[in-house]
Amino acid sequence: MRYRLRADEVRIEPLAGLTLAHQRLSGETHVLSEETAAILDALPERGGSPAEIGRILTERFEIVEAEDVGLTGSIESRLEELRALGLVERA
Repeated sequence: MRYRLRADEVRIEPLAGLTLAHQRLSGETHVLSEETAAILDALPERGGSPAEIGRILTERFEIVEAEDVGLTGSIESRLEELRALGLVERA
């Protein structure tokens, strides 16, 4: 399954060490965890699968045993949470 940021409806902004996601239509603002912000930052513009995002994060953060710690499953869980909030959609 592939996901993409709802870029036309969501604005992601760093602020004082936090990352905020603002939904333009609803006016809601969400404070993102550092891990969730990293996932969104690694999400390709064209969309990406949890495995693709995992490979990007593995390289970026030099994670050695990514699958041993269940990285892909964790990424998919976070993306589904973001989808439920309306921040990402299935591509």
